[in-house]
Amino acid sequence: MANLNAEFATFDEQIKLDWDDSSVLRERRDAILDRLRERLDGPSFDSCNQGSYDLRTGVHPLQGDYDIDVALRFNATTAEWPDPVSLKQRVAAALQGFGSEIRVRRSCVTIFYQRRGEPLYHVDLAVYTHDARDRLCLAVGKVGSSADLKSWTPSDPQALATYIDARYEGEDRAQLRRVLRYLKRWKDVRFSGEGDAAPKGIGLTAAALKWFHVHCRVDPTDHQSRHDDQAGLLTLVQKMRAHANPRLIAQLPVVPYSDPFTRMNDRQMEIFRDELERLEAALSAAAQDSDPRHACNTLRRLFGDDFPEAGRKSARRTAAIVSSGSAA
Repeated sequence: MANLNAEFATFDEQIKLDWDDSSVLRERRDAILDRLRERLDGPSFDSCNQGSYDLRTGVHPLQGDYDIDVALRFNATTAEWPDPVSLKQRVAAALQGFGSEIRVRRSCVTIFYQRRGEPLYHVDLAVYTHDARDRLCLAVGKVGSSADLKSWTPSDPQALATYIDARYEGEDRAQLRRVLRYLKRWKDVRFSGEGDAAPKGIGLTAAALKWFHVHCRVDPTDHQSRHDDQAGLLTLVQKMRAHANPRLIAQLPVVPYSDPFTRMNDRQMEIFRDELERLEAALSAAAQDSDPRHACNTLRRLFGDDFPEAGRKSARRTAAIVSSGSAA
């Protein structure tokens, strides 16, 4: 049986996106926040990272369109801003002149940066304020949307990270993050990034928090117990595939307690289910294969060329984000 944990560790080093890799995104984020504080005519706000940077589950994008998610927590109430889109429009107006394009999207305001018409990176600004019960609420809706498609939805940008930190410690938490990065790269390789055709990263995170279990194995060479990512990933994929019958439902364990997979239509869910079956079959075959090189080639077809050949280490990838002066 092929033990590919060394190859999975190399794979993680190749795909993992750290803060150290993304100084340009940090600089852009800080410049955007400075501009907002300078030009926004109230209300005041504080900010924090959210999404994969906050959870430390980010991976290098295959197409070079790096992104960062930032929460803007406004010192205001939903009663003062009954139309959530109006506050997002005020944010967009204060940032005119930044980036190649600014767009008010359903759940955020996005600043896009391009170079010669090709996407480089973007910054997503999620707008929050407080309701009458002092709960943080996310501004949802686009310009021109009907009233029923606009809402202040209870949500906490840091609740998921707090939940993970409370549930997992040390190396157990590190294994969860690695397994999520493996799944995110598989998603990027196997699915189109357009619309809701691909499962969202937040959906994979919700599924992992529902079905992931820490896996370890005793190393026969020194009899030490070490985390077994290969088994942990396989078991999680088996659970996801078994529960995708006919649709995978994985509610978030924190507000808004929603199921991120609801936006996938039945055909998209069918394709997702088929891909889960292929991934489960490949992981099972690789685990049973007596030839590590052949097992790695089986997985490279689903994880891409960053998954190494057996016994071969790759140089640590560095983020290909251009300097701020070269972005249009």
